[in-house]
Amino acid sequence: MKTNKFILAGLMAVGMLLSACTEEPPVYQPAAPEANEVQAYIYSDTKTSYQFVALEQSFPVVIGRNQTEGEASFELVTNDTVGAFVVEPVHFAAGEKSTTVNVTVNLSYGESYGLTLMIPEELATAYGAPQVSINVLVDFTWVPMGSVLYASQWEGAQAEVAIEQAKEYTDAAGNLLFRLVSPYYYVSPTYCTVKGLHLQFLLDKDYNAVSLPAEGFVEMENTGYNWMYWVPSQYPDYCFFINEGNIYALGTLWTEGASLYGPVVEQWMWDNGYPGAVAE
Repeated sequence: MKTNKFILAGLMAVGMLLSACTEEPPVYQPAAPEANEVQAYIYSDTKTSYQFVALEQSFPVVIGRNQTEGEASFELVTNDTVGAFVVEPVHFAAGEKSTTVNVTVNLSYGESYGLTLMIPEELATAYGAPQVSINVLVDFTWVPMGSVLYASQWEGAQAEVAIEQAKEYTDAAGNLLFRLVSPYYYVSPTYCTVKGLHLQFLLDKDYNAVSLPAEGFVEMENTGYNWMYWVPSQYPDYCFFINEGNIYALGTLWTEGASLYGPVVEQWMWDNGYPGAVAE
C-alpha cells in the first residue's frame, strides 16, 4: 500500500505539472495600420530577365499599393549609375490599386546590366516586395556562318559545331566577333548538359585569329567547377590563339575545382562556310 501511495502522489504531481504547462491559445492581434499614405509594393510575378536583339527596347514593371485613396506619384530608386535605363515615374490615379511603369533600355549591343528597382523606403508597405532585380541583355544579331569540326584536347572528343558572327560588332581595329555555339554541349554532353555556353573570339577582316574578347574565366561546362582559363598576360606560353587558314588553335588552361590544369590546345577546322583567305 505504501508503494501505491507513492505512485498515486507521483501521478497527481505530474498531472498538476501538465496542467500548469498548458498554453493558452494565442490571442489574434491585428496588424498595426501603416502610417504612410501610399503603401506601395512591386508585384511578385515581375519578370526578372530580358534579352533583347535591338536597341532602345522597354519592359513593364507593375507597381501596386494598399492605400488607394487619392492620387499618388513618386520616383523609383535604382542602382543605375551610368544611365543605362530610363525609368518612368510611378503615378496612381485616385482609387487605382495598380499601375505600370515602363523602363526604357539604353544599353548598347553586347552589354548587360543587373538593374535593381526599389520603392522609396518611406512609401513601401511592410506586406509586399519593396524591390526587384532584373537582368537585361541587349544581344547581338548572330548570323549563321556554317560550322566547324571542333576537337577538344580537354575532353578527348570532337563534334561538328555551328559558328556565328555578331552582325553589329566591329571594334576600332576592324576586328570581327564570332562564337562557337555551345561547343561542349556537343563535344561533352555528359558534363555540359545545357545549351548556351558559347565560346566567343575575335578575328580580323581576313578571318585570322586575334584573341578572345577578354582575359579570364570562360564557363564551358555546367558542372560548376570546369572553366576555361585564358590569361595570356599571366601565362603567355600556354594561352594563345592562332590559325593557319581555316584551322584554328586555342591554347588555354582549365580549372577543376581549385586546381589549374594544362596547357590544353583546343582546335577547330572551319570546314563548312569558311569565307576567308589569308591575305598575301
